[in-house]
Amino acid sequence: MTFFSNVQSLIFGELPSNWGFERKAKSAAVILGVIERHVGEMTEEANELDQEIDRLSAKVKLAQETILIFGGFEGNHHRAWVLDQALRALAGDSYDALIAQRRKDGYDWDEGIAP
Repeated sequence: MTFFSNVQSLIFGELPSNWGFERKAKSAAVILGVIERHVGEMTEEANELDQEIDRLSAKVKLAQETILIFGGFEGNHHRAWVLDQALRALAGDSYDALIAQRRKDGYDWDEGIAP
């Protein structure tokens, strides 16, 4: 009997009739232990994903606020600054590498002038 068929049997109460109570109890304990371990791992992964979502949401919110607060100033030099600040908020630590790669590819990046 495989692990999953044992789980199914436990759930539906179909363990072999020739198994004694002790064997059924041990099997149930092992299966429940495995299930608890997997649930614990999934809970830990879910918590890590929640933290990542919160971190990314904060970056997006900062970029949005930058655009909404400063995006209305006239002048390309000010709008370039807004785009640069929004990119910094979204890129975080990878900002310098992104700009370096852009320049390496032959493009310019204007950091603009703060309004």
